[in-house]
Order: sequence, then structure tokens, then C-alpha cells
Amino acid sequence: MCQTTLYLQFSECEDSHLFDITLDPLTKYYYSIVDKFGNKYNGEVVTDLSGYFSLNNSDFLPYLFNKNAGNFTLTLKENSASCDYLNIVKCGNIYGNIVFSFISKNEVLVPNLISSYTVGTSTIDFINNGGDDWTIGLKLNPDSQQLPIGYSIDSYDYIIDFWNGSGRTPLYGGTAITAPTTTLNTSGNGAGTYSMQVIYNATNGIDTKTFSIWNLIEVDASGNVVDYVKMDGMTVNSVSGLTMSVTANITQSQSYPITWVTSPTYAEIGTGVSPTLTLNVDADMLGYGVTLGPEFPDFTSAFGVESSVTIN
Repeated sequence: MCQTTLYLQFSECEDSHLFDITLDPLTKYYYSIVDKFGNKYNGEVVTDLSGYFSLNNSDFLPYLFNKNAGNFTLTLKENSASCDYLNIVKCGNIYGNIVFSFISKNEVLVPNLISSYTVGTSTIDFINNGGDDWTIGLKLNPDSQQLPIGYSIDSYDYIIDFWNGSGRTPLYGGTAITAPTTTLNTSGNGAGTYSMQVIYNATNGIDTKTFSIWNLIEVDASGNVVDYVKMDGMTVNSVSGLTMSVTANITQSQSYPITWVTSPTYAEIGTGVSPTLTLNVDADMLGYGVTLGPEFPDFTSAFGVESSVTIN
């Protein structure tokens, strides 16, 4: 699955700008570049032995590439008459296009990188008391947490709903600050889906970042769990630049495929339990979800969990 955009940045003082993406070596490609005003520039390049190519200032209008020019969007084709654009590969990740811009010659060219993230894992208790009677248990302290330096969890928000053929019925909602656990009881709802969402709030006293968990549990009217999907958060295994190796903490009674997304486009950037993902330079969130099947006929909302990410 293609990621939406690869972001690159160059210094305006250079006469040539190297695009170190993976293409066939010594091959001619046709490019189309659109500037922030919608002006289009078409041309061709030939890759070097590494499959890279360069754009030279001399091939464009004088002073076109400067720090005030905004973003340029570049797409590639193998044939100038083709309607099909090439997928762009960099560091093993696939993109649909490139957005590039320029900085002042007096600035230091620093690559964007993930500087911090707020993730964690936790669980929600869902206990049957006999028949159509349930106890829901939430906790302030998650099972694990990976927070930026200086941040700690000071509260969590919770949203508990019941869904059936009549739609959504709110059961509980609020913010827990000091209590280590919150115990909620519900009964007499019949068959349907319990939606239980917890959003953990981490703060450094000035700023707040979050991560969430979300359980869906389908029950019958006799106190039996029929199906479930428990998204209990995520773990970051490693980070390099804009690339994160992550693991979804998820258990489910079915085998729904897992899809990962990031802001601001919320386009799919990966799949699976433990993928390696490359985020957009303007992302402030990473999340995953599943597309539910016919086992959850009553639940009609979007369903997924997310965590805060900071990119500098």
C-alpha cells in the first residue's frame, strides 16, 4: 500500500538537488513538478548507478527553487504519454509522490525525525455477574507506558456505550484523576455490543499528550461473550528518523486485518501486528484499527486507537 507523500528538504544555495530514492539505474524517467501556484514543469532525468537522480537549477526558471517558494509536488512516469505514475521507494517504504521544499543557505539542513512519542498498553476488565449483568473495571495506571521525558499520566477519560439494533446508548463517561480504579456496573441491556474506550492523558504541567485503548465486546442476553476485539494499546520497538517499528497489543475472536494510519491525512501507511512504518513530517498521531465484519452488526462507528507523536 502506497504512503501518500515522501517529504524532502534541500538547501537553496546548491545548484543541484539529489533525490536518493530507489529507481532502476541508468534509466530515463519523466517527471512532473507542480508548484504552490499550480504551475507545472515537465522534464526528464536519467538515474545514476545507484538509481538516484538530480534536479539542476539551470533547467528551471531562475531563482525558482528558493526558501519562499513553498512546496513542490513531484511525480514520476516511465513513459511521458502514460497516465500511470510510478510508486516511489525510499528506505524500503513506498510512496505515491514527493513533496520537496528549500531552506535558506544560512540555515542548517536538519532531517525531520521523531523526537518523542506517547504510547502504552492497558486492559479493561469485563466481568459477568450472572445473566445479563456486567462489571467494567478501568485503571489509572496502565500496564506499560512509553512517555516523553518529563511527562507522567495524571488522568484518563472514559467513554462506555452500548450498541444494539436501536443504535448507540451512552452508559458512562467522564474523567478519572486520583482514583486508581473505576468500577462501573451495567445490566439489563440485552444482546448487543459494549464499546469501552479509555484515553490516557500524560502531561508535563504545560502540555498534554495522549494514548488510547478500546475494547468492543459482543454479548448475548444470557451473559455470554459472543465476539470481541480488544485494542489494548501499542508498543514502540525502535525509532530511526521518521521510521518506527511498532507492535499492536490486540486480541480478537476473529482475524480482522490490522491497518495503521497517521495524521494529517489518515491514509494507510502499513498493516499487520508488528510493522515498520514511516510517518509524515507533519504527523502528530499514529494509530491502528480494524474493519469489523458481520459479527458486529450493531456497531456503526469508526474503531481504532491512537497515540501522540512529536516530530521535529
